[in-house]
Amino acid sequence: MANSGRLVTDAEVSGFVSTISSIAIKEQVIIRAAEDIVDNALDRVLFEETYTDEEYDINAEMMWGGVLQKPSNRFRLLQYPVTTFTELKAVNDRDKTSGAVTSSTVLSKNEYHVKLRNGEVTLFETVFTSSDRLWPSLVNANSLASFPSGTARLLATYKAGYTLTTVPQDIKLLILQLISRYHRLSVDNHFNVSTVESSFGISNLLRTMFTPEERVILNSYKRPALA
Repeated sequence: MANSGRLVTDAEVSGFVSTISSIAIKEQVIIRAAEDIVDNALDRVLFEETYTDEEYDINAEMMWGGVLQKPSNRFRLLQYPVTTFTELKAVNDRDKTSGAVTSSTVLSKNEYHVKLRNGEVTLFETVFTSSDRLWPSLVNANSLASFPSGTARLLATYKAGYTLTTVPQDIKLLILQLISRYHRLSVDNHFNVSTVESSFGISNLLRTMFTPEERVILNSYKRPALA
């Protein structure tokens, strides 16, 4: 039988919540809802998944005449920690009607660095002349590297997130505490939790159930701003 949760096992749930002896549909819905509400609170997907051609806007500060004044040499992936980074592409052209990419260029991995821990992508701070580089028109007045700027200009393909064995223990404990709390309420108040559709209502309730200590844990995993 497949495990009900993505970040906690059925055995962990049964061991943590004494009133749960078996994982039925009701418990499956509660487990997924607890995991989803932690994702929503962090504005991240914690479970490991693959993201293909995820779009990123790159905004550079320009001065009159189109000269790049402040290079945009860093951005942060939406999901992390990164377990595998496959490629980064710059969009050259799109179909004017559909918006589909019609031309793109894969950036060399020698040109940038990906911090696996927090998903920060940074161009190497190499000084070069305009004839050295794939993007000579995007060299600023000081010849500093900058990503191509524009809306949805970069496409990243990578895998990020945690598995059952790599998820931090405080996050796992937080999920188990939410499961326990809601299961206790459902038993005491005879809530009807029997279908997957009810997970939305569970999530709305769980959102109000974080303790101050749990919010401190959540805050430590929220996406930091680029310095």
